Amino acid sequence: MLESVPSNICELKSLEHLNLSGCSKLHGLPDNLGNLEALRVLKAEGVPTREVPTSILNLRCVEELDLTSCGIEELPKNLGQLSSLKSLLLGRNFFKSIPTSIVKLPKLSYLDLSYCERLQILPELPSKLENIDASNCTALEASSNFLTFFFRDITQSIKINFSNCFKLDQIAFSKTINDFGSLLNISGFAMRLFFSRKG
Repeated sequence: MLESVPSNICELKSLEHLNLSGCSKLHGLPDNLGNLEALRVLKAEGVPTREVPTSILNLRCVEELDLTSCGIEELPKNLGQLSSLKSLLLGRNFFKSIPTSIVKLPKLSYLDLSYCERLQILPELPSKLENIDASNCTALEASSNFLTFFFRDITQSIKINFSNCFKLDQIAFSKTINDFGSLLNISGFAMRLFFSRKG
């Protein structure tokens, strides 16, 4: 099993796809990862990475970023610099919040936050999102204006999974669903929401 990333791999300026998933013996991601200026896909599921290297913010061409199960405790504040990002997988990590700069990701369509059991609140999210999986975020809470706030600019239909988010306020959701003209299916506290805002 790979225990270290070759020191010269970040010199491959034309590299477009890097898959490190399953390399659980790696000691984090390379600090100079941001040198891969042509990288479009980075998969690092299961790579122990408590802190994401700040150089990753230089990956302006990356469209898919998979940091599932990396042990991440804090995300880079300037996450919104990844302007080409379409798919962001952050499930099964330990951060409590998401940087507000995420709203600046104009192309983001898929966001996976499943099993982020310490995540407490969601910020305003990008208007192009089509699918959000926040299932089993058991600490996630919501105020009465929760959904209205971070979906206020969304104009297309969006699929959201909040199943097993036990702290979410169902009354608040019911009010917001009426505002959005959407369908809400609730089984106990297990929620799966489908939104379609009428424009």
